[in-house]
Amino acid sequence: MRGVPALADETHHLRQIRTLLEGRFERLDSLTTLPTYHALVAALARALGASSLDDLRLVTLLFSVATVVVFREAARAVAPRDADARALGLALLPILFPFLFLLYTDVLALLCVGASVLACLRGAFLAAGLAATAAVAVRQSHAVWLVMVWAMCAFEMGGAALSWRFARRFLAATWTFAAGALGFAAFVVWNGGVALGDRAMHPSAGVHVENAYFALALFFLLHVPVCIARADAALGRLRSPWAVAGVALLALLYLVAYDVDHPYNQPVYHGFLHNRLLHAFEATPAARAVFVAAAGFSALLLAALPLGRPSFALLYPAALASLLPVWMVEPRYALVPLALFQVFRAPFGARIEGLLLALWAAASAYLLAGAVSGRLFP
Repeated sequence: MRGVPALADETHHLRQIRTLLEGRFERLDSLTTLPTYHALVAALARALGASSLDDLRLVTLLFSVATVVVFREAARAVAPRDADARALGLALLPILFPFLFLLYTDVLALLCVGASVLACLRGAFLAAGLAATAAVAVRQSHAVWLVMVWAMCAFEMGGAALSWRFARRFLAATWTFAAGALGFAAFVVWNGGVALGDRAMHPSAGVHVENAYFALALFFLLHVPVCIARADAALGRLRSPWAVAGVALLALLYLVAYDVDHPYNQPVYHGFLHNRLLHAFEATPAARAVFVAAAGFSALLLAALPLGRPSFALLYPAALASLLPVWMVEPRYALVPLALFQVFRAPFGARIEGLLLALWAAASAYLLAGAVSGRLFP
């Protein structure tokens, strides 16, 4: 990435960081998030004597390295023998890899979510709440993941036996989550919504199914070896009438509710690969059928794949809660669910793990090369 000009939203983040480096404590109107990431990068850059775009990207790379380490430790708590492969898989995850080297808030926010999950799995519930609150301070939309990890802590504490006595003990052990949730609620009331800047493009109210379908289709594309190896288990779910009804509902919702109408997702922004994919999937009836079939198969496969612990099933409703309110379609919005799935899933087996790593390495190399050359951006 050395010498590559600022890409896409990096321009906004770079301006905000340099504003802080110059001692002007102002927030740019174009930023949708609190300037938490920018203040931290500026503080580290000042301590290291860094100011150029290349140097600031190296500061962000520190967060990226820490993220891989934290997720490896979380994976060790679930599947010790696979922890290294899962951490490498996270680093090579195509929708994450290019952003490991860019000025974006996503990696720091992911680091905070991963640290919260790790602390929860280790029983350090107050630390888990602090890390989850930090994630919300980096990206306000991550309040969903604060709630999910908070609920996971209840499972870890034996929350199946609900009682007033347990509730008092639970709140005493997890009050940092409550403080973070109250802080987020106060911010939303004060701000009149979740996003700070560019609010017309990021409304807080509404339900939009597009990101959920796109995330399911992405899951299929990224997990083709798993889809092939576990096809019998996925299709076997169709023996249940509930699964058949769910797939039918998925198809019906696509017909009546799916509409890629956000201004930033239109063909004029053709440099973004995800916009090309979105419109390719809508180009013909056959392409739309393939898109819905991929999303439906992913839903069946996720229902069939075992997870490491019962509490990990909270990932699925949390993922929906994080995706449905968002109007603009972006692969980065599926980053936290896919990264946590790397930790929460049961082992796939050495051959499938190897195939996934090879697939993701090739896709990540392609995406990074495209970004560096200016041909495309994820």
